[in-house]
Amino acid sequence: MLRTRYIVDYSHPGWFHMAADDYLARTIIDKEYDAVLRFYTWEPTAISLGCHQKSDIVNIPECRKRGWDVVFRSTGGRALLHRKDLSYSLILKSAHDKFSRLHWLYNNISSAISTTMEKLGIETDITKLTPKRKTNYKTGLCLDARVRGEVSVKGKKVAAAAQHVYRDSLLQHGSIQLTGDPADIVEVVELSENAVSDIKSNLRNEACSLDTLSEDLPGLYKLIEMLKLSIVDVMSLEITNANWLEVEVKAIHDARANFEIASIDTAPDDNHNLSRP
Repeated sequence: MLRTRYIVDYSHPGWFHMAADDYLARTIIDKEYDAVLRFYTWEPTAISLGCHQKSDIVNIPECRKRGWDVVFRSTGGRALLHRKDLSYSLILKSAHDKFSRLHWLYNNISSAISTTMEKLGIETDITKLTPKRKTNYKTGLCLDARVRGEVSVKGKKVAAAAQHVYRDSLLQHGSIQLTGDPADIVEVVELSENAVSDIKSNLRNEACSLDTLSEDLPGLYKLIEMLKLSIVDVMSLEITNANWLEVEVKAIHDARANFEIASIDTAPDDNHNLSRP
């Protein structure tokens, strides 16, 4: 059994969540627990970019107009809209065989999500091979890309995930879209006019939210509990609830500039810190 710290965070801004996942991954080696499992929601709406993406992929003035934050992740992957979604992170200590253990982590999380969906009466598949692209446009959008091991329903992506290998730990965090149109992100992405309609159509064919799959979804608290139990079972976790310490919150706030690209609570003419974590 892996001794696991358990945290549930509601309605923090995106920079806090991304800085928190990074902080937990960097400091776990010195802790008495072996893993951290965290669930969280985003407030306000945010777009997260992979650590290797350039911030100019999105129209920041348009994001401000809509009241959306823009942040970097410590993980790779592509741009993802966080609005009415449930996110999770799972962090493990790992000193040896990191990449094989990362593969194990990815497969187990996919299995846990799939198990939870099936308990909701939603039949899922685990993508066996990376599908060929159905459009010639390269958008840099997470939901426009499919990879082996992802959870899908009738060929549509229902969960997105990204990973990072640290010196002494592994991080996977991901997101499940609860409601909303997966194509909404296109409205703030820098694309040619000719590409917009095609990409919107493609996103709606490639991804979907849970409310389009079931008319009887549980509330957020119940869904978190179901996902937690599935992850605990497949990963053999021993859960201990442990809220944030004051010193931890300070460290997360101190790292804000490393993750925040644009925020609705800063002036439009601010010079944004675009450094990667």
